Amino acid sequence: RTVSRSQDLNQLGGFILRRNERGVVYLRDVATIVMGRKLQDSALMLNGQPAVALGIIRQVGANVPAVSRGVRQVIAQTQSELDRLNLGVQFSYNYDESDYITQAVSLVQQKLFSGALLAVLILILFLGSMRTVAVVALTIPTSLVSVFIIMAFTGRTLNIISLAALGFASGMVVDSAIVVIENIFTHLQQGKGPVRAAIDGTHEVWGALVGSSLTNVAVFLPLALVQGEVAQLFIDMTITMTAATGFSLLSAITIVPMLSGLFLSQSEALQVLSGDYSPTGNWMWRAIARSSAIFRMWQGRLEKGLLTTVTWGIGRGRLKQRLILLTIPLFLIGFSYFTLPPADYLPQGNRNQILWRAEPLPGTSIPESIALSQPLQQFLRQQPEIDRTLFIDRPGGLRAISIILKPEYGTDGMLSSM
Repeated sequence: RTVSRSQDLNQLGGFILRRNERGVVYLRDVATIVMGRKLQDSALMLNGQPAVALGIIRQVGANVPAVSRGVRQVIAQTQSELDRLNLGVQFSYNYDESDYITQAVSLVQQKLFSGALLAVLILILFLGSMRTVAVVALTIPTSLVSVFIIMAFTGRTLNIISLAALGFASGMVVDSAIVVIENIFTHLQQGKGPVRAAIDGTHEVWGALVGSSLTNVAVFLPLALVQGEVAQLFIDMTITMTAATGFSLLSAITIVPMLSGLFLSQSEALQVLSGDYSPTGNWMWRAIARSSAIFRMWQGRLEKGLLTTVTWGIGRGRLKQRLILLTIPLFLIGFSYFTLPPADYLPQGNRNQILWRAEPLPGTSIPESIALSQPLQQFLRQQPEIDRTLFIDRPGGLRAISIILKPEYGTDGMLSSM
């Protein structure tokens, strides 16, 4: 028996290599044992400077941004302690998975807000009344924020899929509200008071709204029954879209009539009906009225054009015209069939990172490999699109130069041009 760890060089020298009838051969008989350094068998260089890589892997199910924030907090405390001791150690983040997630979530949030803003602008052009637009616009945040309650009860997180679903729902949310407010506006133009117009207008359309909302729910709800890995993609969208549809219906038949009875004006409805946009009110009201009037004028011309087309194809002896009109959807169906994009599991993306494989000739030592890569690293660091480089040389493993691009250059178009 022997101890598993030697305490000095003499113990290593007494290590037995062979024992038989000829005698015993010790390690000191065939080798010279001295204290020295291990030969370098790997290399890691950040921006041309020697570095040590420390990888942190999260547990399965852990929240990536939360883990990243905790790690950065600990690293900041460690960096402060090392700076106080003046040890010359500097931490640098080469890759953080949360950066990609944060950028994607931020992009979806921007599109969500811009989509809601565009919906409000379209309502201004169609309705021409700032009061009606304000009533409908209030249903967007009311319905979407209420979805968070359902997500909290079901234990879901606000991720890329759920945010994208909220972006889809922002357009669907205003559908029911627009139907109600437009019908109430029509009753105002018939001479009814705001309260009576709100009651009668909502009572006329609430049944149709329930049917259309249940149709949307019937489309998305079966996706919750999907099993396996794909279910993780569908469940957030199902919960978000279903909840948004339900809350939009609730807002349309409760909040919209209540606000309409309080804020809508019969005189404004009659003014919109007559097409009069005389200079009353402040400059913003006048600009909205004029813009809406111009939009409705072009809308009327478009409707007349469509009516002329329909009239052209209706009537006795106009079979050829109807066949010509029928070829249009048939052509579009055939064209869409031949231009159908290929199916894929997930869309391709990028993480602002390029991996340049750098394989030296067999037998090249680590110092020689570093020297050979210096011109390449220097060339890469001079490019304006590149933020930092990481040279990795692990014989038998990864031997490459990792290139991290600046965020503004990490797009598919810029990567293709590079």
